[in-house]
Amino acid sequence: MQNLILDIVCLAGRAVRRSIKNIVPSGYRVSVRKPIILWEAAAGDQRPYFCLLIYRRSDPFAVTLLVPDHTTNKVTEVVFDRGLAIEGLDQPAGVGAVRIEPHLLDPLYSTYTLPLTPGGTEFFAERAPLEDFVLDTCALVPSGTERPQVTAALDRWLAGVAR
Repeated sequence: MQNLILDIVCLAGRAVRRSIKNIVPSGYRVSVRKPIILWEAAAGDQRPYFCLLIYRRSDPFAVTLLVPDHTTNKVTEVVFDRGLAIEGLDQPAGVGAVRIEPHLLDPLYSTYTLPLTPGGTEFFAERAPLEDFVLDTCALVPSGTERPQVTAALDRWLAGVAR
């Protein structure tokens, strides 16, 4: 498949131009997965956390972040609203357990506060992987079209139960 240039309108109505190789039509994709490296703010860049962002068409409002625990070798699953990820690229977002915002000193980074410890743990990460992830999720399920998809899925489920 040849390279294509797409305009994807997602982030607060602004168009973003991207060159994409081997596009899979969104009708065939059911999820978006993006590796992301988080660094614990208290430890500087000494302890990278190799994490995974996951977005599923079947749950269009939610983003799942899988975070490994260095001490127990377990993985913590943090679920938050996709709107928080979109908004957190440009301004502080989130008033609950999860918070995402632009880094105070470096615009190429974002800051994440995650509920891994009481009071939360602060991490920082490069902004580009989150931005790419958000754009890919918006290509799969455009922002603002989540509710009809959830309603349709519920209708299909209810029809199956009623049989």
